[in-house]
Amino acid sequence: MIMTKGKNLLACGLATFALCVAGLGEAKGVEPSSSGASGASNAGDTLVVSLQDALKIALSENIQVKIADMEVIKSGYQRKGAYAALFPQIDGNGSYQRTIEKQAMAVGEQVMKFGRDNTYSVGFGLGMPIVNAPLWKSLGISADNVELSIEKAKASKQDMVSEVEQAFYAVLLAEDMYKVYKQNYDNAVVVYEDVKMKYEFGTVAQYDLITAEAKKQNALPDMLDSKNAIEVCLWKLKAIMGVDLNAPIRCVGTLYDYQLQMGSHSTWQDVNLERNTTLKQLNLQSGILYKNYKLKVAQFYPQLNLSASYVWNAMEDNFRFRNYQWHPYSVAGLTLVIPIFSGGSRYYGVKEAKVESEKMAYQIEDTRRNLEVSVRSILNSLNTSFEQYKAAEKSIEGAEKGFLISQKRYDVGSGTMVELSDSRLTLLQARLNLSQSIYSYIVAKSNLDNVMGNNQQKVETLQKELDLQAQEMASVSASESSELQLNK
Repeated sequence: MIMTKGKNLLACGLATFALCVAGLGEAKGVEPSSSGASGASNAGDTLVVSLQDALKIALSENIQVKIADMEVIKSGYQRKGAYAALFPQIDGNGSYQRTIEKQAMAVGEQVMKFGRDNTYSVGFGLGMPIVNAPLWKSLGISADNVELSIEKAKASKQDMVSEVEQAFYAVLLAEDMYKVYKQNYDNAVVVYEDVKMKYEFGTVAQYDLITAEAKKQNALPDMLDSKNAIEVCLWKLKAIMGVDLNAPIRCVGTLYDYQLQMGSHSTWQDVNLERNTTLKQLNLQSGILYKNYKLKVAQFYPQLNLSASYVWNAMEDNFRFRNYQWHPYSVAGLTLVIPIFSGGSRYYGVKEAKVESEKMAYQIEDTRRNLEVSVRSILNSLNTSFEQYKAAEKSIEGAEKGFLISQKRYDVGSGTMVELSDSRLTLLQARLNLSQSIYSYIVAKSNLDNVMGNNQQKVETLQKELDLQAQEMASVSASESSELQLNK
């Protein structure tokens, strides 16, 4: 019986280990850096963090978040650069020409040559658009690109929150796994020692001793694998947080702290995808494509540009610059450009932009459908995990009663160590099932919050707390500086 339950426990543990390490590759582009947050406490050299601390550290140190924030700044500069096209463009210019053969004109038999050997020209030129519809349309596209970059930054932060939560939960599950396998191994050692003592007294056969020793040896790899799972899950968490992978870290809490969340998930009637960041990005892209279509149409409109120049000229046959006579002249004018024929490039450009704009509408609808499928799947997972949780609670109640009965039987001499170990293993299996059901539930709930856009509220709350901490630190620093100046 112990062997059968041990196999079940092993299968369950291997599945859990896979859950813990499956997402290790998902921390894409995350580079470690040795930083921390004021919310985390440091016990010795070990960084002790709660889930809230881990989220704060990741919000300020995660590489993907920093890249997304820099993209917002970059798009802001691009927008300002686009607006610069509305202002006059002023350039300085200068030129020099050396006459190799002067122009000549024959008057009867006499040949006269005109011009100078050296010609200099120095001046300034100004140009600016007066009426330019394509330029005006492009400015609207630049503004939308800024909004798109901001939305992408929000999406990066929301994904980061989900990744940190799930990595943190995986660490807690791995720790629970290790406790179960450690107790399983300790039980196997106790059974082996008990059987060994009875074998020495001749009350059990050698087969029982060999079997007990084999069970003890089989329990050791499971315990070591579960211990390794903790390290793997911690590496993933540290990578997402942006801290040094070699820095020791310990997570505060257990999965049982999240039991109050069980059964608190939304139903399909409560699902609203309007806050989903993927849909928001696609809607912004749709607007950009439509404005790009309008820009292509605007290329058929006439354009009016202003130009002006002020130039000084000098022409001499020598290089005595002091004796040069510079003659200024200036000119200003308007240029009207009316598109007439371009071989069809503008016409087909409009057709292409229109198709791209219409195609985006289908992409938005397809994405919405896929998100709805994802939400339905997550809701099913939540319901399944909640049912597993309730079954595991009842299983624990029965397992605890069975363990107490077997322990009393063993104490009075009517039960065996094998029977006691069997009941203890059943209790451990039930507790592991409870931990796994809680883990599956809170991970699915984290995914649901991310899909529905609820993580944005978490990000805003974390950012406010970080800003408040920064203000408090700045105030303390200013007070210390004032005290030092007074002391001097």
